[in-house]
Amino acid sequence: MQRLRLGNSYKRLSEEEAAERSTDGRGPAPDGAQRIHEWTMELRFEDEEDADLVQKVVYSLHPTFKEPVVEVREGPCFSLTRLGWGFFVVRPAIHLHDGRVLLLEHELRFDQPETFHSVLLPLHSCKPLEEEVSLSSSEQEHDVENAVVRSTFLFTDGLANVGITNSEELCVVAEAALGELGDERCSLSTFGFGDDHNADLLQGLADKGSGIYSYVDGEDRIGAAFGEALGGLLSTTHQNVDVSLMLSPGIRLARPLATAYPVDDLSVEGGAQVLKINVGDLFAEERRDVLATFVVPEAQSEGSSALGQVRARGFSVHARRSEETASFELVVQRQADAATSIDCHPQVMQHRMRIIATEALEAARKVAQQGSLSKARQYLLVASESLRASPLTVQGDEVCLRLLADINECSADLKHEEVYRCKGSKKMAAMHSSHGKQRSCYGQDFSKEYSNSTMRDMKTAFEASIQ
Repeated sequence: MQRLRLGNSYKRLSEEEAAERSTDGRGPAPDGAQRIHEWTMELRFEDEEDADLVQKVVYSLHPTFKEPVVEVREGPCFSLTRLGWGFFVVRPAIHLHDGRVLLLEHELRFDQPETFHSVLLPLHSCKPLEEEVSLSSSEQEHDVENAVVRSTFLFTDGLANVGITNSEELCVVAEAALGELGDERCSLSTFGFGDDHNADLLQGLADKGSGIYSYVDGEDRIGAAFGEALGGLLSTTHQNVDVSLMLSPGIRLARPLATAYPVDDLSVEGGAQVLKINVGDLFAEERRDVLATFVVPEAQSEGSSALGQVRARGFSVHARRSEETASFELVVQRQADAATSIDCHPQVMQHRMRIIATEALEAARKVAQQGSLSKARQYLLVASESLRASPLTVQGDEVCLRLLADINECSADLKHEEVYRCKGSKKMAAMHSSHGKQRSCYGQDFSKEYSNSTMRDMKTAFEASIQ
C-alpha cells in the first residue's frame, strides 16, 4: 500500500480578480452568492515515483459546472483549479497504467488555505494470481478491521484522587488520547456508581468520547445499565455520521441550531452559511432531530422557496465503506393568503419541548453547582410551565408528559442540599445527556423513544441474569 495526500488548497479572490478569470467552470451563482472562491484539487505522493504509476485522474464535480467531469493527465500532482461560489464533494477516479481504477472523494473546504488528508492505496502493479488472491484477502481483512465497532465502558465511583485530579484537565487528556487512536478511535461511555461520584467529570468524559453518561444508583441496576448500553453497541449501523446544512443565499438562522451535538461552522466570508453537525455513531432504529429556526426574506411572489440543502455522510458498518445520501432540499411554500397563525407540526412541537427541557436541565445544573438551588429550581419551574402549556401535553402526549415528570422530579431533588448532592446532581446530568442526545441511559422511562429492540432485549436479559 502506498501513501498519498488528497485535498484542496483555497484562495478567496477579490471581485476584480474573479472578473479577470475565464468564464469556464461553475455555472452562474445563485442570487446573493459570488463566484470568488478559487480552489485547487491535487494528489501529493509520499514517494514521487508513485506518481508514475498513474495514467490520469478523472475528477467528478458538482453537476452545476459547465464541465462536470474533467480529465487530468499532467503529473505529478494531477492538479485541477476552478473558480466557484460554494463547496461540495469532489470525486477523483485514479486511473493506473495497469488498468485499475481507484475511487476517492474529498469535501472541499474553504475555511483554511489547505485541507489534505492521508490515503493508503494499492498503486503498484498487480502481482501474479496467487499473490493477487492473497492481496485481496488482506484488503478484505483490512476492511473488516475498519468496520469494527470500538467502545470503552468506564464503570467507576468517579473520584479522581490519583494523578490528574482536575476534571477539566482529565477531559482534555482523554480527548487527546482518543484522538491519537486515529482510525481505531473508540467511543467512551461512563457509568457512575453510587451517591458520591463526580457526575460532571463522567458526563464530560462521555461527551468527549461521543458516548453517554449513565447514573447507576444501586447494585440492582448495574445489569440493566450495561445490558442497555451493550445492546446499543451491538446494533451500531453507522459510525462518525455528519449532517451538513447549506443555506440558500439570503437565508439565515434566527438562532443557533438546537442540538446537543457539536456543530462546525464551515461558512466563508461572503458565501452561503454552511453548518456540519457531528452526530457520531447511530444504532439501529435510532433517529436524530435538530431544530432550526430560519429568517426568510419577504416573498416577491407565490410558490416554492428553497431554504437550503441537507445531506448526511457516515461509515456503514454493514457495507464496510463510507456512504453519503443525496442532497435533500428544504423548501417552504409561499402564498399571499397564508394564515398569520398556523399550528406547529406535532413532531416539531414535541422536539421543541425536548429542547426546552434539555436546556433547562443544563442551566439549572450550572447554577446549582455554584450553590444556588433556589435559582436552579426557578429554571426548572419556567420549563415546567412551558411544558404544561403545550397543546401536546394538554392532549396527553406521552413524550411531553414524561419530560414534564422528569423536570418536576429534578425540581423536587433541589429542595435540600443533601438530596441534591447525593442523587439530584447525578439524575440531572443523566437526564440532560439522555434527552439531549436522544439515547436512553438506564433510569428513565423513554425506552420506546430513545432505545431500540436490541437494547431492550439485552437489558431484560442482563436484569434476569443477576437476579
